[in-house]
Amino acid sequence: MTPERWARLKVAFHEAAELPPTARGRLLETLRSADPDLHAELERLLAAHDAADDRFEGRGEAAVAALRSELQAAVEGLRIGPYQVVSELGRGGMGAVYLAERTDGGFQQRVAVKLLKRGMDTEEIVRRFVAERQSLAGLAHPNIARLLDGGQTADGRPYFVLEAVAGQPVTQWADARRLGVDERLRLFLPIADAVQFAHRNLVVHRDLKPANVLVDETGTPKLLDFGIAKLLDAPAGATRLTRHEAAPLTPDYASPEQFSGAPVTTATDVFGLGVLLHELVVGATPAAAERELGSGWGRRSASAIAQALAGRGRVDPRRARRLAGDLDTILGKALAPEPERRYGTAAELAEDVLRHLERRPVRARRPTLVYRVSRLVRRNKLAAGLALAVVAFAVTATVAAVGFARQRDRAEAESRRAEAQSRRLTAVKDFQVGLFKVADPGKNRGESVSARALLEAAGRSLLTPAEVTAGPAWLPDSLGRLSSDPEVRADLLQAIGETFSNLGVPDESERAFRAALALREDFEGPDAELDIAATLVPLGRLARERGDFAEAERLLRRSLQLRRNVLGGLAPVLGESLGELGLVARQRGDGPRAEAFFRRALAVERGGDDAGAERRAGVLINLANGLGENGSLDEAAALLGQAAEIHRKLYGENHPRAAEDWAALGGLEFRRGAFDRAAAHFERTIALRRRILGADHPDLALALSSLAAIELKRGRPEVAETSAREALAILSRMPEPPLPDLADIRVNLAEAAARRGADPVEVSSLVREALAASRTAYPSNDANIAMLLGNFAIVLRDQGNLDQAERLLRQSLELRRRTFGPDSAELGAGWNALATVLVRGARLAEAETAFRQALAIRRAALPATHPDLSSSLVGLGELLVDRGRPAEALPLLGEALTIRRSAYPAGHVRIGFAERALGTATFALGRKSEAAEHWRRALEILTAALGSEDPAVVALAAKLAP
Repeated sequence: MTPERWARLKVAFHEAAELPPTARGRLLETLRSADPDLHAELERLLAAHDAADDRFEGRGEAAVAALRSELQAAVEGLRIGPYQVVSELGRGGMGAVYLAERTDGGFQQRVAVKLLKRGMDTEEIVRRFVAERQSLAGLAHPNIARLLDGGQTADGRPYFVLEAVAGQPVTQWADARRLGVDERLRLFLPIADAVQFAHRNLVVHRDLKPANVLVDETGTPKLLDFGIAKLLDAPAGATRLTRHEAAPLTPDYASPEQFSGAPVTTATDVFGLGVLLHELVVGATPAAAERELGSGWGRRSASAIAQALAGRGRVDPRRARRLAGDLDTILGKALAPEPERRYGTAAELAEDVLRHLERRPVRARRPTLVYRVSRLVRRNKLAAGLALAVVAFAVTATVAAVGFARQRDRAEAESRRAEAQSRRLTAVKDFQVGLFKVADPGKNRGESVSARALLEAAGRSLLTPAEVTAGPAWLPDSLGRLSSDPEVRADLLQAIGETFSNLGVPDESERAFRAALALREDFEGPDAELDIAATLVPLGRLARERGDFAEAERLLRRSLQLRRNVLGGLAPVLGESLGELGLVARQRGDGPRAEAFFRRALAVERGGDDAGAERRAGVLINLANGLGENGSLDEAAALLGQAAEIHRKLYGENHPRAAEDWAALGGLEFRRGAFDRAAAHFERTIALRRRILGADHPDLALALSSLAAIELKRGRPEVAETSAREALAILSRMPEPPLPDLADIRVNLAEAAARRGADPVEVSSLVREALAASRTAYPSNDANIAMLLGNFAIVLRDQGNLDQAERLLRQSLELRRRTFGPDSAELGAGWNALATVLVRGARLAEAETAFRQALAIRRAALPATHPDLSSSLVGLGELLVDRGRPAEALPLLGEALTIRRSAYPAGHVRIGFAERALGTATFALGRKSEAAEHWRRALEILTAALGSEDPAVVALAAKLAP
């Protein structure tokens, strides 16, 4: 289809769509005789428009009211699983989207439920609806709304549940904040990345428009509504509507092939992205411009349309001027009527947008001499005079002379940059050579100089250059020269800060980083902004580690913005800032937000060079840890394996990174309940850290603390106490020990002491010390206090102090509800712990209520196979048996056993306890032979795990005695 014919078709469509049926029929009859081909194309387009069922557009208030009544009636009083419909969010041809909330279990969770409308549940439409659900299930991307649930209603209509994105359409969000062109382009980049991700997963969206791209409160765009998505690997016709033989579309955003019924490919989404970008930067789609400005305007350049709209007061004139040139070319290529003339992929379109932002030549334009020189001028404003001279010379000289001048100027610029870089590297090398000379007895006068003493003295000298002459005689002479060069001083202070951080000396590390930042704030230019960002990241990390989350997020968000400003939204180094923001979110207890940050970091961090590979490995570990906490253990294990492989290639087996890998694997095995394997991993971590980091490093203390927690699960409190006391001693020798880590260690120490039968006064003292340290470290962090209170309550419960345990758990519950929210897994864990305390106090009715609360929350917040879910199922099931209701208990205990068999290795003690509980329930129902089978399997497992003298084993053996 030619551009002219496509434009004529769009005009005819908009005219016909607004006519009543009789007038539309007359128009079609006239067109049939004048242009039969155009008549056929227009009929197909109108059929698609009717199939989309947008009857609320231009059909009168009565039609709107009737349709609203129809849809509301379809869901009035409807309860879909645990969700109750609250209000309508939107509607389309096949279904409506509703805001719904979870109402079971005494808590709330707001979601978006998409439900197929009554009357639309034909075989083909149901197939399309299910295809949408399938396409969403495979799209885990930070800029695509997550699929949470799905199923069928009682009357057979399919539905699925999505995260409820609280945001505005992308164009409204940008307009409300009066974003400039560059900011709008950066907002577009993650949208294009999400589309490219969908294409890699063989899904074409086919309906890209602002209503389907919402921007949330964090500024993150989310792609919604795969309602007419096409699965590229689906069988022919599997997602094709039979009604009118046309697929639904949104005319202002549809590609020519959608209008004509030609095959839909990824090029269709490239066109859709082009229309979206056009509206975002121009202020209107080409079709809207055609309607507002007159025939033929839809085919004009973006800058011409923007200037015309600016003349009507609709667009900022400065924005209109910014569109001329590269953006006109980019949009022209994306919006080409022929698919083969467009960008080959969404990623190629995004790359050209990024190149434009970085003032580099875009691939959509021919690389002429004048064009490339103009890009050079815009990129390097310091050399603008030279570049302009080159352009002026081009007007009067030969092409060869212009080329010579251009090469000369580039060589001079590169020479200046190389000279500056060489100067900085030479200065750093001189300083490093000076460090080696400190070992010379003639230099140090026989004084033993430690690495820390050298770093402290060098840091002071760089902070206060006057101290160079007054400092120790063994300081490198080169420091005097360095003090006069701010850039080199900043480089060295950054290196010293990183070294102090690796040595576990946070106060000296922060001092060096802040001094480097103060120097770099005085520099200008893109390179200076990247240097500032590189210093903000470790400062943000230090703030996070001391519990100042607000400051950490401020520093890290600034680093992210600086890097985006210079490099664009897809630069790999953004992964470092995003990963650190994920750690802040995780320590704040916001697991979903943390996972989103980590996945965004992985999306940009491709790991090309060694530094990039190291950053990618770090993000993989952090994401794996979060997934492990949420029960996605298989995916977590795969990610940890990828990270370990990266580290092996970079560093070999005897490096601190290898110890981190072993620790991460140990943590995963701990969550699986494979405590022996977890202990083996941490023992290897401890041995490696002792050898490489020394006996006083905080990382060694953290590994020892983790081992203590594992040994408690293994039933070896004496070993756990030894590890915890060594960890406590290491941190106590630090000038500024991390109080949260101290608190965790004291929790382990208190539990170990309680389990070995220590004096309750000693245990209570340890509990009070840990709480005091945590409240000092995190005065505003209720999340940490909530978890500590829960841990302490378990210690007190096991000591038999039920009243104090219940008091602490109720405090913990309130903090968890306020901090994590009413539908969090952490709140479910708190209810479960409280239920166990109530059971021990023989308050069975209250315990049943608490177990049911825990179970409802955990079912909503955790995967169906998560082992934590099984603990609530077993607890409630055993309680129901005790209360004389074994029939109710049986399905709960059967589900728990299934979960534990899949989550834990064969022979795990928790499988044994589930077998024992199921045997007790079946015995109570009179099924004695079945009960005996469960008990025999339980006895075999528990004897191997706990020993034949354990009271639980003795009691179970008695049940099986003849």
